[in-house]
Amino acid sequence: MKKIFSFPILLVVALYMLSSCFSDDDTTYVMYNDTAITAFSVGTLKQEGHTLSSKGEDSVYWTSVDCSGYQFYIDQVERVIYNPDSLPYGIDASKVLCTVTAKSNGIVTIKNVDNDSLSYVTEEDSLDFSQPRTLRVVSYTGLATRDYTVMVNVHKQKADEFAWGLSSVNDALAGLQGMKGFAIGDFVYVVGRDADGARIYRSFIYDAKRWEERTPNVALDADVYRNMAVMGDKAFAYSGGKMWSSNDGMVTWTELSTQSFSQLLGASVCRLYALSEDRTIYSSADGVVWEAEAMDSPADMLPETDFSLLCQPLVTNPNVSRLLLAGTTASVSRVWTKVEETDDQAERQPWVYNNVSSDNRYELPNLHNLQVVTYNDALLAVGGSGKGASEGVEAFAKFYVSLDGGLTWRSDTLYNVSDDFVSSDKCFTLVRDANEFLWLICGESGQVWRGRINKLGWRKDQTYFGE
Repeated sequence: MKKIFSFPILLVVALYMLSSCFSDDDTTYVMYNDTAITAFSVGTLKQEGHTLSSKGEDSVYWTSVDCSGYQFYIDQVERVIYNPDSLPYGIDASKVLCTVTAKSNGIVTIKNVDNDSLSYVTEEDSLDFSQPRTLRVVSYTGLATRDYTVMVNVHKQKADEFAWGLSSVNDALAGLQGMKGFAIGDFVYVVGRDADGARIYRSFIYDAKRWEERTPNVALDADVYRNMAVMGDKAFAYSGGKMWSSNDGMVTWTELSTQSFSQLLGASVCRLYALSEDRTIYSSADGVVWEAEAMDSPADMLPETDFSLLCQPLVTNPNVSRLLLAGTTASVSRVWTKVEETDDQAERQPWVYNNVSSDNRYELPNLHNLQVVTYNDALLAVGGSGKGASEGVEAFAKFYVSLDGGLTWRSDTLYNVSDDFVSSDKCFTLVRDANEFLWLICGESGQVWRGRINKLGWRKDQTYFGE
C-alpha cells in the first residue's frame, strides 16, 4: 500500500499526470473539479467457523465467502456508506478487499486510523473495516475533496439462534386456572379465569415485567378466554350467547349480534370463524352476518378442544391466505386447512381435513392445552402432557415445527425450554408479538418467558437517499 503523507504531494502527482496527458496537441481533455464516490463493494472475505474435534474440544476453521452480492448504500447527503444487510456472522472485517468507484476519475484514499495521513485505495490491498473508516476522494484536478464514513456491518449474532429469557414472574398470572394469549399492536393480552371469574391482563411488548388488569364494561363468561379472537386491531368475544367486539384494549365491549355457537374458533385477516352446536363452521366479516362454510369431511372429524386458528398470507400473493385449524380430541389431534381469498368476488373454498396417512411418523401430537402459532414462516406447536395416542409424552419436552402447512410436524430442539422453566401443564399460553418475540406464559408459577430468533429482529434500513 502506497502512503501519501500530505495533500500537496497528492496534488503534484495529479498535475504531473495531467501534463503527461497534454503532450498530444491533437487531443482535448476536460478536467473536473467535482467528485464523489458512486459505488462501493466488497469481494471474497474470510469467515470464522467453529466445530468440535474428535476429543469434543472447540476447533476454529476459516472459509472463503463471496460477499460481492451484499449491496452498499451511499448516502450522498450525510456522506455515509454502509451495507443495510449485514455480512454473515464470523466475517473478518479487518481484512477486506473492496472496489471503490469515483465520479470523474477522482482519486480515492483512506485516512489512517491513528492520524490524518492518507493511503491510496487499490483492489489489491486489504483494508481494516473492523471499525468505521474515512474515505477521501480527491477530484482529478486536486482542487476538491469529499469525505465519506464507511461502515462495513457484520452480524454480531448467529442468524438462527434462539434462547428463552425469563422476563418476569407475576402473581396474578400464577393464580389463573386457564388462559389464552393474544397480541394486539404493541401489547400482549392474557385472558383467563380465576376463582372469581374472567380476568384480562396486558403487558407492553417492550416491558414484560409490568402487567395491568383490564376491567371490561360488561360481565364476560368465566371461560371467555376459550372464545376470543383478534382481527386487525380489534378483539372479539363470544359470551352469554352474544358476539361482542372491542377496539380499546378489551375494556369497552359492544354487542354485535345474538348467536348460538359452541365455540369462537379465531380469525383470519378479514373473517371470523365459529363452530355451531351441530359442528358446522361459520364465518363472518363483521361478527353480525354469519354464513355456513363448506367442509369436505364429516363434522365428527373436527377437533373437540384446544382450538388454534392460524392465518398465513401467501408470499406470492398477499391477498390469498392459507388457514389452519388445529386442535385435539380424547385420542388424537386433528388439523383442517382452507384457502381464503380477500376478494369478495372470489369463489369460497371449502375446509379440508388433513387425513393422516398410516405411514406418517410425524403427525401432530395430541397434547393437553395444545398451542400453535405461526413463526419464522412455519407453524410452531407445544403442549402439556400427552393424552390418548400421545399418552406418555412429557409436558413441554419438545416443540414441533411444520413447514408443509400442517401435514408433518418434526421436533425442533431450537426452542427447548430452560431448566428453570416451571408451569402448569394445562394452564399456559404461547403468543407471538409484533416484534417477532415468542411469549410463553405459565400458570401456577406466573413465569413469563420471551425469546426471538436473532434474524427476525434485525433492522431493515432506509434504502434510498436523495441528493
